[in-house]
Amino acid sequence: MSAHAGMSRRRVSGWLAAAAALPLFPAGLGATEDHYPDRLIKIIVPWPAGAITDMTARLLANQWSTEFSQAVVVENKPGASGTIGHGVVAHSPADGYTVLFGTNSTYAIAPNILQSLSYDNDKAFAPVGLVLRSPQMLCVSPAFPANTVPELLDHVQKHPSNEVNFASAGPGSTSHMAMELLMSMAQIRMQHVPYRGGAPALQALMSGEASVGFVDLSTALPVAKSGMLRMLAASTTERSALQPNLPTIAETVPGFQS
Repeated sequence: MSAHAGMSRRRVSGWLAAAAALPLFPAGLGATEDHYPDRLIKIIVPWPAGAITDMTARLLANQWSTEFSQAVVVENKPGASGTIGHGVVAHSPADGYTVLFGTNSTYAIAPNILQSLSYDNDKAFAPVGLVLRSPQMLCVSPAFPANTVPELLDHVQKHPSNEVNFASAGPGSTSHMAMELLMSMAQIRMQHVPYRGGAPALQALMSGEASVGFVDLSTALPVAKSGMLRMLAASTTERSALQPNLPTIAETVPGFQS
């Protein structure tokens, strides 16, 4: 396994903007193909357990365990918009046995919105490969009085911003940035309620603690089928093949894409 650590911020950020998850090694990978891996590998997930990043990392760990005939474990290190987990990997030996399951939120967004980091984001990691892309779905809690994007926008416009809230996986997360973009383009305001990851944000939507939020399609779909969440539209420019009858947000807010 090899990667080029000298990519420019623009190139890496552009690449990750379309990616949900990307494994990265500490820069200066020292492992050799002849002996790697000969001991346990740790995959660090910078978000809590239960959401799409965590679940995908565990699928990857199972696959690697089989292919490498070596133990591969997932450790969740959430907090500070994912940068706590990043710091763990950045300060680990560059031997290929500590892998960061980075996301566009934690790798491309967080360094641009946080004042200080314990590591140099451009030098600390060596990208390995793309694992997953996942559309986001604009969702509302079951009791929220909107079944379409136009109904949602109309409801929000008729209520003060502090009366309608939206959940996110945390400040600077993809779900946060997507909602900020939507509010800016649709000229509406809602109250931001940040959580410590996608799983607790989803629980808030299901319970009605939060009214609106973006949820990854693979996570939202089974919950919506159970009636504990309602999907209104996809954040992508084209409708999802898994939900072709569900419109895109861009069909109501032209040009929207996240």
